[in-house]
Amino acid sequence: MSGELIFIRCMKGAAAVGALAICCALIESMMSMGCPVVGYSPSVMFALFVALLVLFVYSKFELARRGILSVEVRRVRFAFAMAFLAEMFMIGLLVARNLECDSFVRAIPIPGALLVFYTAAAFSFVFSDFYLGAARKIIRLGARPRNFLRDK
Repeated sequence: MSGELIFIRCMKGAAAVGALAICCALIESMMSMGCPVVGYSPSVMFALFVALLVLFVYSKFELARRGILSVEVRRVRFAFAMAFLAEMFMIGLLVARNLECDSFVRAIPIPGALLVFYTAAAFSFVFSDFYLGAARKIIRLGARPRNFLRDK
């Protein structure tokens, strides 16, 4: 393996760790929301702005065609589905716990959507983005991204 490929894998690993760190910050933010919700925490706002940057870069450049690990797509889809279900269950429990607080019920969808987004990003960097299937074209707005990483 060349030095360039090792560097690319290290960068993908760092991006996956960063996505998981943002997931942890979002979970902590959702767990600590009180009633009434006055505003989002700085971690949620940071995650929101970084998500816009990640979407822009993902739609323009092909970064996640190959992941760090090579695992069967069916298994990755199953693992992502389990992670998604766990996140939705947690969000459902938080909403049920704070159902009488209207501001909480209105405030939880944005951190919840960001949590799912960053989980998908972490899975894409580790296992490649083939598990997304047709959603890749939707996320990329139909554009064909440029491949500047020679990681074939």
